[in-house]
Amino acid sequence: MALADILDAFDQAENERKIEEARDSAGNDMLKMMQIVFPITTQIQMSVIGKYGFPEDGDGEALLSVSLSLVSWSHLCVIVVVPWTHPSCTTS
Repeated sequence: MALADILDAFDQAENERKIEEARDSAGNDMLKMMQIVFPITTQIQMSVIGKYGFPEDGDGEALLSVSLSLVSWSHLCVIVVVPWTHPSCTTS
């Protein structure tokens, strides 16, 4: 649900406006995108992750990222490993 709430936060009209203004200000300059747009998107995410027990700071962002990676990896392991370990998939 955290990801859905983060996406919902990005879809809020006020946040969409802030991001669009920042993008317009940055233009095609990647450095300016990192300096102007990235902090706004990070702030939006931080405003949501506190509801899920993560600190509302850079550490919370990192913890969320690691947590999502672990969940994604565990699902991938189930998808990839189970067929090879299932008795119907083994050859005798």
